[in-house]
Amino acid sequence: MCKIFFSILLSLVFCFSAEAQDNWNRLLADPFADASDSLDYTLRIAPVNVMADLSSSYIIKDITDQNDTTRLLNWENLLAQTKDKNGAFGQYAFNILQTEFRVKGLVMNAGFGTRSEAYGEMDGPSVRFILGNTGGIIDAASSLEPNIHYNSWYQLNVGAKKYFNQSFIGLNAKLVDGIEHFKLNASYTVLANDIFNELQVTRNVTLQSTSLLRYNSINDIEFQPNGPFSDNIGFDNIGLLFDIYGGTRVDRHLFNVSISDIGFINWSQGGRTNEYTSDGEVTYEGIDISDALSSEFEFNLQDTLENIVGLQLTDTESYNSNLLTKINVRYQFDYREDLHFGINNFFAIDGTYGYFRINLFANKKLTDWWDVGVSYSFDRYSAFNVGLNTHVEFKNIRIGLSTQNFLSLFDPYAYNVSNVNIRTEYIF
Repeated sequence: MCKIFFSILLSLVFCFSAEAQDNWNRLLADPFADASDSLDYTLRIAPVNVMADLSSSYIIKDITDQNDTTRLLNWENLLAQTKDKNGAFGQYAFNILQTEFRVKGLVMNAGFGTRSEAYGEMDGPSVRFILGNTGGIIDAASSLEPNIHYNSWYQLNVGAKKYFNQSFIGLNAKLVDGIEHFKLNASYTVLANDIFNELQVTRNVTLQSTSLLRYNSINDIEFQPNGPFSDNIGFDNIGLLFDIYGGTRVDRHLFNVSISDIGFINWSQGGRTNEYTSDGEVTYEGIDISDALSSEFEFNLQDTLENIVGLQLTDTESYNSNLLTKINVRYQFDYREDLHFGINNFFAIDGTYGYFRINLFANKKLTDWWDVGVSYSFDRYSAFNVGLNTHVEFKNIRIGLSTQNFLSLFDPYAYNVSNVNIRTEYIF
């Protein structure tokens, strides 16, 4: 079962990589965009905005084998790439429609889209133990603490942004319908005696799942995926999120900050919302080989693992999940009217996990209708990423393409960071 949990982490992060900010926050999500956004419109419509973002301590190409059009995990290579601390962070968004309507100094916005985010972290001993290679790992004591979270949801957002001379402040409210959720917070402490014929396992585990899997036993797990647009939007799993953001200009210096996804999703989809816990201690004393001389001797490894894992279905019919709170802090210096430099800082945090990415960027306006940019970024899992962008404008149409690691566009499986942001806008 533990191998299945680890496979879930990898598949979720690799397949559902990560986020596009709402239209008002695009400057913070996309460090290449020009923060000197002139209010030269009455109505702005963004019919399609897509952003996919993945960062991992593993390089997918190094731990998988190509099999026709798919990739399969290579457990040996995975072990070889495992560090003391291992993790991944991903977010994805497909904004179907975003609109902004400006009336004097007030900008109203509304939109609809689907989002997902996933993160996980696991120390080296946990990975090796889960993959069954425990040699040299269990000495006096080993602590196994996998931490995996995944959320996907629809959101309908409405909000407003108010300008005050050279400053602005805004608030967004998002009504959410949860699609899928998975959470595994586990702590297994394994104590072995001197001759390794007895293991004492202390466990404190919570597993929650909605529309993803149902656990019956270690060899009986029902997968119940329910991806975006595969089912009607029925608000079975309702949630409410808030964003607050603001910015100011001082001469040629621009400062922007936002805090987004503050809130919760309540998961209560009948028949598909399940919670499991495992607490207390269990002692495994090994096998008395002398019993094998008896014709009635039986040994079931599955039952032994089941007792150690110890997951039990609770009577919980609903639970809440909090998303990662995203914090963006951006500074831009307008060196000239057509040349900008700056730094964009992104953090995603909750009570058990933290991710960061720092971007240093420069934007150059080449013509009245074309600008380009370049960036250098580092994050929790990698130290060197070069990003590029281009934006073009034809009359009332704006199109932008950016990436925070342009090499990943040619081979997304070969780098720690893979990122792409596609934006279209119509200005009236």
